[in-house]
Amino acid sequence: MGLWEKVRNWIPVNPIGQSIAEVIFTSLFTFGPFLLLSVPWVASSGELSGATVANKFWTFWDNGQIALPILGLCGAIASVAALNGRVIPNFLNVFTWLIAIGVAGAGWFALAETKGFSEVLNNEIVSFGFITYGLLAVLWVVLNVIANSRSENPTSDERARILLAAMKRAEQTGGDA
Repeated sequence: MGLWEKVRNWIPVNPIGQSIAEVIFTSLFTFGPFLLLSVPWVASSGELSGATVANKFWTFWDNGQIALPILGLCGAIASVAALNGRVIPNFLNVFTWLIAIGVAGAGWFALAETKGFSEVLNNEIVSFGFITYGLLAVLWVVLNVIANSRSENPTSDERARILLAAMKRAEQTGGDA
């Protein structure tokens, strides 16, 4: 069994586990490379310590770059709300759209204020950005769980069983199912 199969088998098959795994993978691929870039791999890059790594990591986000993953996450939750509006309760769907548009607007504003990433944001704004990212990730999990557990469309396994049953009936009757 290859690494990819092991990863897929590790992810729970229920909507909650899949939704959490989706957010974890997205966050790892969003912030992981910057964490690795923050490590001083050679002596000329500085002392290898937690403080040095943390300081370098934060500098990646000081000029408003934190808004970019936030904008991406706003797009993701808006997409889930738009594509699954029939199964997400109306109040949650409206709330999601308001949050996505409001937070995206704040992100656009922060980006505009940095004048093309040349101005440094206040540390409190960067910290608030990370908190906002975390809250958006939680909202994304909730929306995905609702969408995946209440979906009116059958899963690929269910569709396969339906097609196999129809083919079996057609073979038994000698014609159309």
